[in-house]
Amino acid sequence: MASSVEQLTWAAGFFDGEGTVYIYSHSSSHRYRYLAISVSQRDPRPLLVFRELFGGSIHRHEHTRGVEADIWKWEVRNRLAGAALVQLLPYLLLKREQAELAIAYQDLLKQRERNVGLSDSEVDVRRAIEDKIKFLNRKGREASVTELPCGVN
Repeated sequence: MASSVEQLTWAAGFFDGEGTVYIYSHSSSHRYRYLAISVSQRDPRPLLVFRELFGGSIHRHEHTRGVEADIWKWEVRNRLAGAALVQLLPYLLLKREQAELAIAYQDLLKQRERNVGLSDSEVDVRRAIEDKIKFLNRKGREASVTELPCGVN
């Protein structure tokens, strides 16, 4: 999908604040994992823009403990997630490193032949990328003002 710089700048800013980059698995095996990105909101309207720009799906999650409203989640996986991050990357600030790692992860998948088992070294590389993304996601929530770049107050 062709997107304007203005649309991508808006989407990157929104994604920096509300988005998530992750490697997902249905099991504990690192041999079947996939890249996914998502944005969750109480109001689904911004998510419609993400779906228009990058594809994917939007689902409603009913409210749970202490949350008064339902939460809506836009998610895109695999190649579409990688393609979305490539488009967003020039405009990302907070999620730039996660996006770069996720794009590298998706590129590893492109290089593989279908129906060929993963070697131990391939599993290790994937696990390292996944662990780094998890660390960065936690760090983003825990970052303090002392970690701001020079010149930012």
